Amino acid sequence: MDRAILALSVIAVLVLVAGAFGSARVGQAMSFKKSSETGEQTKRHPILKNPIVWVYIVAAAIVLFYIGYLFTTTNLPADY
Repeated sequence: MDRAILALSVIAVLVLVAGAFGSARVGQAMSFKKSSETGEQTKRHPILKNPIVWVYIVAAAIVLFYIGYLFTTTNLPADY
């Protein structure tokens, strides 16, 4: 059971990273006309204004926290 949880955790991280890179590539490939002037704060940090980026950041933090929790609370055998 412990190996299955570890394997699923690794798969979740890989999917999260692949999704983040895929979103970044799609975002760079899309171009659209700006209808208004962009604010100074947005010009300095355009990626942080994207809510999808925040979803990936929060999801990565949750997944890493859960993996750390499992790692610290699970008693793995010495030969693992």
